[in-house]
Amino acid sequence: MSISDVSKLSKEVKSWFGLGGGTEIRKYGPPGTPQQEQACPHVNAYLTCVGLLRTEKKIFYLQPSDTVESARNRFQEARQKDGRDLRQQKILDEAGYELDPGTPLHKTSNKCHVNLLLTYSKRKELQKVVETTRQASESTVQLAGHVVEGTVGAVISSVKERAGIATKREGTQEADASKSTKSGDNQQKEKE
Repeated sequence: MSISDVSKLSKEVKSWFGLGGGTEIRKYGPPGTPQQEQACPHVNAYLTCVGLLRTEKKIFYLQPSDTVESARNRFQEARQKDGRDLRQQKILDEAGYELDPGTPLHKTSNKCHVNLLLTYSKRKELQKVVETTRQASESTVQLAGHVVEGTVGAVISSVKERAGIATKREGTQEADASKSTKSGDNQQKEKE
């Protein structure tokens, strides 16, 4: 099996499970004239949410005067119905350029169609990673402190216990020695 065969198979398997890729979109070309696009009865907004493991696509029929942010909000509402949040904050056009959230759809659409990609804001995601890492490291330090306290406590208890056993043994050995000395004395007295 060649490398290209493996690549094709990998893409096919990923498509079966909705993993990876999936950001292929039909391109409508550069924006049309604002006057023509404003005259559209509605704009077919094709939204593609690019996730870490899969992409999700939805279509909304919006007014030409609606903004790209309102299209993102519609997508977010649809996801919240499924109990999921939308963390992708950036809105890109079909060429991959970031759009201002207040941009009206008629300024980005072509023949009453527009493709919008929702992606992660790297800075915001990086801030979340840093915060999560900080919290995890604090928890690890606290856990390590508890482990050390528990281990030191166990070692001290073990040392005390062993010292107590040693003291008991020494006391027992002394008592045994004392008994054997006494019994030896008694035997000697009996012989005399």
